[in-house]
Amino acid sequence: MLETLEKLGFLSTENGQISNQDKIILLHIYNSKINGEKVNAQQIAQVLDTDASVSDEQFASQIKAAHKVLAERKLQEVDNEKLGSSRLFEKMEERVQGLKGAFEEKKIEFETMRGVLENEQNFDAFCQKTNLSANKDMVKKALQKKFDDTKADYLKQKVGCLSVGVDFAAWADARAGKYSLAL
Repeated sequence: MLETLEKLGFLSTENGQISNQDKIILLHIYNSKINGEKVNAQQIAQVLDTDASVSDEQFASQIKAAHKVLAERKLQEVDNEKLGSSRLFEKMEERVQGLKGAFEEKKIEFETMRGVLENEQNFDAFCQKTNLSANKDMVKKALQKKFDDTKADYLKQKVGCLSVGVDFAAWADARAGKYSLAL
């Protein structure tokens, strides 16, 4: 399941490990889906602002159990032998691919802006290229405001993509009969 989300580009990794932010997002998404609630991106953003962290062991055990529950539910809901179910799955694949492309664009925009703001050399090069070297403080403030807006949009889109990706992975694993192998 995590491999599917990583191939889609929805997960971020740090040193080969899933980022703490993505662990928190995934746990909230699974919790919401298991409880039949709507995934709330604002609530997730508030938790992320608290610098909460999840251990690898805690994450692995919780995500595996939650994924199994969702995949078992999907297996009960859908008859994989019926043509209509196959078509619905194909539509879900198309939707996920569309989200993947849009998310990649938003991720590039987010990473680029973060790179300019966090690295002084990149910021100086940006100011020189745009002929704004005389007003660096004003440019930095404007870029920071734009980055904050982009960050909020990026997080909202990431939560949405991961939510759909979780549904897709659960359905794909249920179809393949390997829903107990979440990791």
